[in-house]
Amino acid sequence: MLIISDEIRNVYPEASLGLLVINNVCNPDQHEKLQRCKIELENNLREKYASLDKSYPTVSLLVEAMFMAEMKNLLLTAGHDLDTIDLPIKLDIAKGEGDEKFTQITGQEKTLIKNDMFVSDLQGITSSIIYGPDERTRIKSDTKNVLFVVYVPPGIGKERALQHLDDIQKYVELISPKGKVELLRVYTIKDKLV
Repeated sequence: MLIISDEIRNVYPEASLGLLVINNVCNPDQHEKLQRCKIELENNLREKYASLDKSYPTVSLLVEAMFMAEMKNLLLTAGHDLDTIDLPIKLDIAKGEGDEKFTQITGQEKTLIKNDMFVSDLQGITSSIIYGPDERTRIKSDTKNVLFVVYVPPGIGKERALQHLDDIQKYVELISPKGKVELLRVYTIKDKLV
């Protein structure tokens, strides 16, 4: 499922990438238990960061579950409809030569800048640290199988990344209890994959 480029091994040898695949999910418009968790998280964040007044809109509950974990753990994560991914995916680093382009979830075309970590599939870039997820593989209301990709910069331990993925899983389980975790793993850049 994952290829790690030699180039990224040279530039960010201490980085990691976490993957969480959950099959048989649903993506309802609203869910009471997730809403309660969201309010509790917002209150905890307000206490911790009293000077900031932040809230976020609901796009879809699968995206909201991911975003809640991002806010809790401060780890950048991209969510994708797994059925739109043309496997395998590859973790790589941008050369910054102007030919690494993709369409963001907002519909804007972006060109990756040098040393931006990104993930691609056989059709193109699916997300980058700087610009986020792409439009082609975005989570939609009818997403049935979901892939969450968490970028783990150097200095963030594997345990923290695993906890982050576990938080996403728990939030998704609230709205989609029949979902089945197919993969939950943090890969270090040094991993030799077959």
